Amino acid sequence: MPDGSLCPKCRDVLELLEKRGLRDRIDRIVPAAPKEPDGEGMRLVRRHRMKRAPFFVVEGEDGTETVYASVLQMIGELFPDKEKRP
Repeated sequence: MPDGSLCPKCRDVLELLEKRGLRDRIDRIVPAAPKEPDGEGMRLVRRHRMKRAPFFVVEGEDGTETVYASVLQMIGELFPDKEKRP
């Protein structure tokens, strides 16, 4: 959000990750603050051409990046045992 706080959807996603025991699998959270157009978060938005938050950049062991715009898609592909609701 412009004031630096998390948007409601981002808060919901973090809560979902907590409930499914996946929060500790997130290495970093990078805020995309419109007030900081040259900040790391906004550079990621531009580089990956994302239209909304949150999104997830997953780096493979070989250095390739996969970008997920949906937390549920990411969970389904990377953590299928956590896909079902608790």
